[in-house]
Amino acid sequence: MKVQFDYQFSPGIYRKMYYFNAFFVKGIFLCLFIITVWIAAVSFLILELMHIVNLSRVMHFCFLIVTISPPILIISLEVKLRQIKDSDLIKKNRSVIFSDDGINYHIDSKTKGQHDSWDDIAFLYETNSMFIIAKDEKYSIPVLKTGVPKEELEDLSQDLRIKLGGRYKRTNYF
Repeated sequence: MKVQFDYQFSPGIYRKMYYFNAFFVKGIFLCLFIITVWIAAVSFLILELMHIVNLSRVMHFCFLIVTISPPILIISLEVKLRQIKDSDLIKKNRSVIFSDDGINYHIDSKTKGQHDSWDDIAFLYETNSMFIIAKDEKYSIPVLKTGVPKEELEDLSQDLRIKLGGRYKRTNYF
C-alpha cells in the first residue's frame, strides 16, 4: 500500500478540523448533551430575568458559567484560525504518503519530512472530505482526500482499519 495525497490548505479545512476535534471527537451524544445543557441554562436565565423563576446565587452563577463557556470556546477556536490564516504555513504545498510502515509528511519539497509509524498514531478519523490524523489529544493533521481515485480511497480505508484497529474511526459528521 502506498497512497500519496498532495494538497494545499485553506482556512476552511482548518475550521472543519478544529470544530471536529472540539465537538465531535468525544462522540455526538456528548455534543448533544452539551447543547442541551447550554439551552437549559440560557432558558433558566431568561426565565429568571422575566421573574418567572427565582434562582439562588449559586445556581445563577452556575448557569452563567455554562452559558458563556461555548461562546468562549468558539471565540478561542476562531482566534486560533485567524493566527493560522495569517501565517505562511497555510500557503505551502503539503504531501502525505500512507505506506506499509507508517505515514510520511512533507511541507514543500524543500523541507525534510517527518515519519510516524502506525504505533505513533493515537487515532485516525475519516470524514467525507478528509482524514484527520490525531497524534495525541492536542495535535491533529488534516489530510484532504483530493486527487485520489475512489477505489484507491476504499482500499486505503480498509488497510487503515486493519492496521489501526480500534484507533480508526469513520464518521459522516463532516
